[in-house]
Amino acid sequence: MKRLFQALDHADVRWAGRLTLLLALLCGIERAYADPLPPPTEETTLAPGVELQIWKLRDPVPRSVYAVHLDLTEAQIRPSFSLGGPDPDGPGEFHATNLTVLATAERMRFDIAVNAGVLVQPPESSNAGDGWGKAYPCTMINGRWLAPPPEESRATVVVMHRDGRFSIGPSLSVPDDAEHVFPTHTGQLVENGVACRLSKGDSSTATSQHPRTAIGIDESGTHITLLIVDGRAPGTATGTTTDTLEDWMVGLGVYDAANLWGGGNTALMLRERSGGPLRIFNEPSDRTPQGFITLRSAQTTLGFSIYGTTDANNQR
Repeated sequence: MKRLFQALDHADVRWAGRLTLLLALLCGIERAYADPLPPPTEETTLAPGVELQIWKLRDPVPRSVYAVHLDLTEAQIRPSFSLGGPDPDGPGEFHATNLTVLATAERMRFDIAVNAGVLVQPPESSNAGDGWGKAYPCTMINGRWLAPPPEESRATVVVMHRDGRFSIGPSLSVPDDAEHVFPTHTGQLVENGVACRLSKGDSSTATSQHPRTAIGIDESGTHITLLIVDGRAPGTATGTTTDTLEDWMVGLGVYDAANLWGGGNTALMLRERSGGPLRIFNEPSDRTPQGFITLRSAQTTLGFSIYGTTDANNQR
C-alpha cells in the first residue's frame, strides 16, 4: 500500500510538472503576441501630423519596415485614391490606363503614395505601362460604383468618407457618405484592436513570408497608419506572414487594419520635404537582370498631399 501511494505521489508530481510546462508555454505564446515592438532605427517628422518610422532589424530575422502615421485632422493633409492613368475608352468597360505607383503619384502630385491594388487586365493589354484595365469588384470613385460588390460578396473594403475619415469593413455595408472605396487583399488584419489571424484560412499568401503593404486606422478613422514591409531579399529583408503583420499593427496601436496587395507590388513613394523630389523610398522586390529596381504597372494608388502646396484632388 505504501508503494502504491508513493507511485501516485510520483504520478502527481509528473502531471504537475507537465501542467506547469504547458502553462509556461501558453504564457510565453501570449507574451510573444503582447511584446512591444522594437524601437525604430529612425524617426522623422515630415510635416505637421505626419510621422515616419523606420526599422532595419537583424534579429531574430532580417527585416526592413516602414510606418507612416498621418493625422487627418491637420488641414493640409489631403488623401486621395487613383486607379492610374486616363480612362482609355470613355463609357466603355475599361477604367484606366496602366501606371506604376510612382507615375500615378507624379501625375496626382502626391507627397506620399503606396500601392493599394491592381487593375484587371484584358488579354490584349500589356502590363508594361502601355496597357489598360478595369477596376476590381468593390471599387467606388467619387461616390459612384465603377465595379460594385457581388450580391454575396464577403470582401473587406477600405472606405474614404466625404468628410475625410477612413473606415474598414464589409463590402456590402458601405455607408452612404462613401467617396472612394477599394478592396483589400485577403481581408482584415485587425478588428477592434484585436488580431484577426488571417492565417487560420490556411492560405499560402498568409502563411508565407512576403513583402507587405497594409493600412490601419484609429477608432475615429482620422489617424492613418501605412505599414510597408520589404521582402524577398535574403540577408536584409525576409518579408512577413500576415500573423506577424497583424502583430505589428496591434503593436502600433491601430483599431482596424487591412492587408493590401503585397509581394512585388509593395511600394512606398515619398517626398521628404516640401518642394523636394518624389522618390521610391522602400526596396521593391522586383529587379532587372542587372539588379535595378523595377516597379509594377497596372497599380491602383492610395496617396496623400501633406505639405499643403500640391493640388491632389479626386481625379481617378
